[in-house]
Amino acid sequence: MVKNSYHIILAVVLAAAGCSDPDSPVGGGLGSGLEGTVEVWSFAADTAVSYTATPVITGGSVNIYVGAADEGDSYGLFRFHRPILPDNNALDTTREAAVHLAFEGVIGDPWNFPMALERLDFAWSESDSLTRTMLPAGQFLNYSTEETGQDSGSVRAVIPSSWVKDWLSWVDSSAIDTSWSDPARADSGLTILVIPGTQADGGGMIRFRSRSAIEDSVRSHLKPRLYIPVIITDTLGNQISDSLAVVAAGDLFIVEYDAKVAHDTLFVGSGVPWRTLIRFDLARLWALADSADVVVNRATLTLTRKPMDEPWPVTRSIWPFTITDDAWLADPTGLAQEMFTVIPTAVDTASDTLQLLVTKPAAEWAKGAAENHGLALNSGGVGLDLDRIAFHPPNDPDTTVRPRLDIYFTRLEK
Repeated sequence: MVKNSYHIILAVVLAAAGCSDPDSPVGGGLGSGLEGTVEVWSFAADTAVSYTATPVITGGSVNIYVGAADEGDSYGLFRFHRPILPDNNALDTTREAAVHLAFEGVIGDPWNFPMALERLDFAWSESDSLTRTMLPAGQFLNYSTEETGQDSGSVRAVIPSSWVKDWLSWVDSSAIDTSWSDPARADSGLTILVIPGTQADGGGMIRFRSRSAIEDSVRSHLKPRLYIPVIITDTLGNQISDSLAVVAAGDLFIVEYDAKVAHDTLFVGSGVPWRTLIRFDLARLWALADSADVVVNRATLTLTRKPMDEPWPVTRSIWPFTITDDAWLADPTGLAQEMFTVIPTAVDTASDTLQLLVTKPAAEWAKGAAENHGLALNSGGVGLDLDRIAFHPPNDPDTTVRPRLDIYFTRLEK
């Protein structure tokens, strides 16, 4: 059972080993060869709610979001380990070091608000779940922006050469960057915090690239880098001005938002992790138990997309879980959920509907092997991005767009 979190990878592997055979295009094969009538019944949802779940760890993202939107604020953290200068390199104190952050893509109009970059003395890791209040006050850094397109460019923050000189003075030729430490500091690395300004209309968000960004000859210098000015002495004694490039050793983004609950729209999303909880009334199916045996062959949950007012990127996949008790009916944050499939369902952005395969829980509900507490719909990449998708709710005035559970089953008369 998972309470407001996902299984660790080990749990996923174990669950995969214990899962039943996957559904084929025409169903799970259950009931094949039996003498009975094959039927398809549709069921309406009797209750549904969406809510913003607990913040998740975002250290594995390929994007670092910074900005202010109507859902909340997002902050970026970047850490650089102290490099060891090659023997023929010397720090050039006449020039300043700089942090280079590339961005590609925006949400809204991010340039309507200012940013601030600060250098922090703070120990953290990508596996931490941080809040803004956990971070200490930092030292302001001057920065400039370079836009190479409508929604791409870079930010360059200046690191004073005097501080870099002090940072690099702790030289130990036998050490490597991750083992060196300065006992006078909480963190021996260089941490840069990127802070969004505030805007009455919500502003927007910039999508900075993380250290996981893929670079090639065409799309180069996307990873966060620290450039340290050096003077290289070649074999002939000539001195050449150059820069030592250090790629970020860690990064993550911190999203802060107010808890929200929605009934008129079903949301699923990442970054601000929206989750939808939904239950279908199966009383008609259970009423058959007195006269027939029911063998479920296939079950699908169909959702119809609803336009969103905000220009959020679309959530790429939905991961359905089964709900294991009714605590969520009184308080959705009290959700207890359990995995039944190891593969999230990809979202086709060209389609107005999304179909989720839910044969296993529907079969268990039909034969009484499990109680029907409903389904929890999570984002398949909840800690990796900032996105959103919306669906029409069960109480939508247009009955054709309401969520629908279709159960394909074989009826065997007793």
